[in-house]
Amino acid sequence: MVESGVDVISDPMFVKGPVAGLIVLALGIVLWGVRGRSDVLRFGGLLVAAATMLVLYQSEMLGLSQLVGVTLLAIAGLFHRGVVAGALFAIPGAFFVIRPEAAEPQSWMPWFAMLAIVFAAPLVASFDDRYPKTGLPMPLFGIAALGVFLAVPDTEGAMVLLGVAGIAGFLGWPRPVATLGAAGSYAVVGLYMFVAAEGAIGRPASIIASVAVLGLLLIVPITIRLRSAGWAHDLDRVVAVVPLVAQLFLVLLISRTAGRIAWVPGAAALTVGVLAGAAMIILLVPWPRPPQFTD
Repeated sequence: MVESGVDVISDPMFVKGPVAGLIVLALGIVLWGVRGRSDVLRFGGLLVAAATMLVLYQSEMLGLSQLVGVTLLAIAGLFHRGVVAGALFAIPGAFFVIRPEAAEPQSWMPWFAMLAIVFAAPLVASFDDRYPKTGLPMPLFGIAALGVFLAVPDTEGAMVLLGVAGIAGFLGWPRPVATLGAAGSYAVVGLYMFVAAEGAIGRPASIIASVAVLGLLLIVPITIRLRSAGWAHDLDRVVAVVPLVAQLFLVLLISRTAGRIAWVPGAAALTVGVLAGAAMIILLVPWPRPPQFTD
């Protein structure tokens, strides 16, 4: 268990994640250049998933079941057409990633993690499908990975995910080079929840916060379905730093409050309250736009 900044720096996993992230960043930029810089790459999430799986597998933190599960999730993402259908397609992959049947009968965490994949993956893919050219899905996911790292007590796996996704996030901002893509969205959510579930064993309530710190990637698709108007519909016209700062604020707030509570009902209540408040702000408060889009 990593307890301090010194422990983080001295941990062997500290280097592996960022190195893999730099490789993903370089590869994405090269591929974008080869394609003539004409469009945003739609497979950034697959690059992040592949790099993360490679590091975790080499470190013996990932097994064959998870490799199969993430592959099935990526395939499910190829058939993503909506949240309900996407959730159904995600079930087999989520089951292999988490393997809840192998857990202790009284443990609720694996089943919660599996359901989180089933419901979160289609929402993240919907966000990505709506705003691919903004590049926002990549850095928003990288910030969410920071939230898992801050929330769970065992951070080895989260450290790898943060290193890869955090650096790969620069494929989306400040210049949109790549987005997660539908298949990549499903794949990275599967890995995200696997890392969260493994890291939360010492404090089960922290897995609730880990789901919540996906933040805008979950909230925006839900609020769009609740209201036909609002700034979320124009996210591609909002100054990019606004949703990034909002995501960071949510991550820090949830991970340092709900992520630190050992009492499961308390963590759940606090998480729901924060997310509901964020949803109300998105629904009711107008956000600033770049000058060229100002009426």
